[in-house]
This record gives sequence, structure tokens and C-alpha cells, in this order.
Amino acid sequence: MEQVSDQKKYDEWWDAFGTNNAVDPGTLYRNNYILRKIKASKVQNVADVGCGSGQLIKNVLLKQKDLKLTGFDVSKKIIEKNKESYKGVTFYCLNLNEDDVSKENEGKYDMVISTEVIEHLANWKKALKTIAKMVKKGGYVIVTTQAGKRHRHHKQIGHLKHFKKSEITGELEKHGIKIYESRYAGWPFMNLKNILVNIAYKDIEESLSEIKKQSALEKMVYRTFKILYDISSKKRGPQIFILGKKI
Repeated sequence: MEQVSDQKKYDEWWDAFGTNNAVDPGTLYRNNYILRKIKASKVQNVADVGCGSGQLIKNVLLKQKDLKLTGFDVSKKIIEKNKESYKGVTFYCLNLNEDDVSKENEGKYDMVISTEVIEHLANWKKALKTIAKMVKKGGYVIVTTQAGKRHRHHKQIGHLKHFKKSEITGELEKHGIKIYESRYAGWPFMNLKNILVNIAYKDIEESLSEIKKQSALEKMVYRTFKILYDISSKKRGPQIFILGKKI
């Protein structure tokens, strides 16, 4: 896939989708995990690779104002919007399917985060290699992604592949990342939500339109699932969490 087509695709995606995924219980669940790891590791220089509209960066800024933050995304349009929205944060365009990390950003970061990105990438192995290059020795890598069945709604929002943990950890280890944590999570409530969404899901344009005008009932359902996710299994389920360290 050519870089320009990736940029166009995600420029259009963020025009349509905006920041509506900020209220998704899965987004909140993953962000809370990442925030805990940032705090525990006492890092200072953090990169979010595939940052999208910057919701994770926004959450980090609210919690830890002393961090140096950098965001990378393929969409030039969302990068320009982020530059306006998040003063003091550095943003770059980066196509993980194609681009090599610049010398400026190689071996630079205390922690590199890639959350819900690699499932969208045809060249996910190259992406993990790039992510490993970006972190300095002694620094951390966090990858979150999806396991299990690709439902219809996953395919329509661009999930090309769902993973086994070993696929990701194996690639990271090739590039000098020692794995400290590798686990599934979310059973049974993430599985249940996937089934319900798959039943209710229409085409991508109509579904995005409905998200933008979320009803009070839908908001209540999201809040309920947020609570259920917190009590879900930390060993089984369709969510993958990987934490590694550059050696």
C-alpha cells in the first residue's frame, strides 16, 4: 500500500470519526492500563505511535504534566489538528507501513506506545521493528492490539489481522525487546460487546453517524461496559497487552 493512500484513508477517517472513540469503554480500559505503566516506570520522554486524535496524549497530560510527549500518525490532517490542540507536544507524520524512523527519533524515547494500531497494518512486522528502533536502551515498549475473531465491524473499520501474543512478542524479541508482560484480557465482557456490536453494526458511514449522536441509552450502555471491563479476566479475552524493555 502506498503512503499517499494510507494518508488519504486516515485523513478521511478522522474527518468522519473525530474523537468519538474517546468514550468507548475499550479505549478507556486501555488508556488506564497505559497510564499505570507510565507512572510505574517513571519515564520522562514518551512517544505515542499511531496517536490518532491524541486522546491518550490528552489523558496523559491531565495526569502527568511534567512528561515530554511526542505523537506520530500517518494522517497529516490529524497531525495538524493535534498541533493546534496540544501545545507543548511534538507531532510527526509517520507511516508505519512504509516509513523508516528518522535518525532524529531513533533510540530517543524512554517509552514508545502503540495502542490498537498494528491490527490495521499490512506490514505490521516492519511497524514493530520501527517501534523497537525508536526506544532507547533501558526504555519500554507497550503494544496493545486485538486477538480472536475478526467480526464484521472489525473488518469494516480496517482490522486486517487479529493476533496471538506469541506473534508480537516473537517479532519484538528479534529487535532487542525483552518481554516483561504478555497477556490477554477482557473475557467475557469484551467478547460479549463484540457479539452485540456485530449484530447491531451497519455500514461504516451510518455507524459513525450514529456514534456522533449517541443517545442517553447508549451512553448508559458504554458506562456499564466500562465497569464490566474493569472486572473482566486479566488472562483471557480478545484484548492483548504487551510490555517489553529494550536491552
